[in-house]
Amino acid sequence: MSKTVEGFKNKLSQAEESMKEAERKMFLSNSEFEKEKALLKQKADYYEKSLEELSPKEKDLSSQVKNSQKEHLSNLKENSQKYENLTKSLQATIDQLQERLSELETDMIIKTQKYDTDKKRWDEKELILSKRLEEDQNLISTLKEELSDNSENQARNIHE
Repeated sequence: MSKTVEGFKNKLSQAEESMKEAERKMFLSNSEFEKEKALLKQKADYYEKSLEELSPKEKDLSSQVKNSQKEHLSNLKENSQKYENLTKSLQATIDQLQERLSELETDMIIKTQKYDTDKKRWDEKELILSKRLEEDQNLISTLKEELSDNSENQARNIHE
């Protein structure tokens, strides 16, 4: 039974480690996303300001900058969606691991209670059997004495 409890403890520990790893990955992903988002926003602001300062001769370059800005915004949206999906996936994994952890804890409690109940019953039965054995041994001793006394009495009756 203790092996089972140890097994459940090991599974519980592994589930907790997996959950911590998933949380760490989710935190790192969010951190990278926020950093990239801030950088892209800063770039977008810079390009917008630069556009306002351009002279008419630089309109062609302005158009290229706008295209680049659109591309960056598109990348930002794409990355945002990607990190959002990753976050949802990691959260789902965490939720599954927490549910499994709860199931394992409940199972361990039930099995521990059953073990305790079975052990108590076993101890009670062992005590009853020990008492019966002692009673039976006393009865055997008494019967042997009676048999011995009867044999002696028969032997005396035969000699008389």
